[in-house]
Amino acid sequence: TAAPVSISTDNWLDATHGSGWYNITGSTFADGTTTANTIKLTMSDLLKSPSDTAGLLTTHVAGDANDTLNLSNLFDNGLAAQGHWSASGSVAQDGVNYTAYTFSGNAQLQVLVDQHIQHVNMA
Repeated sequence: TAAPVSISTDNWLDATHGSGWYNITGSTFADGTTTANTIKLTMSDLLKSPSDTAGLLTTHVAGDANDTLNLSNLFDNGLAAQGHWSASGSVAQDGVNYTAYTFSGNAQLQVLVDQHIQHVNMA
């Protein structure tokens, strides 16, 4: 398999769903493995997500077991938001099981991470 790839968040936007949806599943090789990809989502990225009916700014991240998600508490200007990320439970939507992550400093933020993604780093 190839080395992990880290690409701008815009390259991972899922065109089928639009803003707030990221698919970091990489290319599939002949042996069935996929490239390991890494995405970093900052507070600035997450605050761009559309609001759902409950008023949450929900971001969805799809991927597979060798992908990595880095959740950051930094804004694009380098300043840090007050609070921390934590896993807050499981959510099933449209046949996909997600682990929900919330940020203690902003109750509106929710990141739903495909449970196939086993590497989630929170800073």
